[in-house]
Amino acid sequence: MANDLSLGQTVWFFQVQSPSVRLAVAESFTGLYADTHDRPRRVTVKRLDRILNRLVFYRNLCAHDERCYCARYDGRSNENVYQAIEDLGYLLDKDDYLKLFRRFSTLVARVACAMPSRSQAVLSAMGVCERELADRAEAILRS
Repeated sequence: MANDLSLGQTVWFFQVQSPSVRLAVAESFTGLYADTHDRPRRVTVKRLDRILNRLVFYRNLCAHDERCYCARYDGRSNENVYQAIEDLGYLLDKDDYLKLFRRFSTLVARVACAMPSRSQAVLSAMGVCERELADRAEAILRS
């Protein structure tokens, strides 16, 4: 059924499920994470709700050709596109997330090269600290 639903519809469908079903879904993401990482990370229903809502927000911005690099989910400064990238670490297996993160890091590096005088402002708007990207990639490998 999920193949026929949009991301927004899938999130809505998850949110209207009974607490036991929502917990089972969150626990399945906890299991996926544990299967592909050395250190466990618990995905709670509350965390999954936040992640899914944030991802729907950014997906909708992208789908409607709106500028998403500097958008803030719910107007909060820490709810940025980089947080959405990190959220995917809870939902994807380690190899897929590492591929995504490396592609993201490559795009960040291209911004820095293409616009050296503006790159720090762009990265800051995204919530990215360039110095931390290499450390984050290493942390993903170790997790």
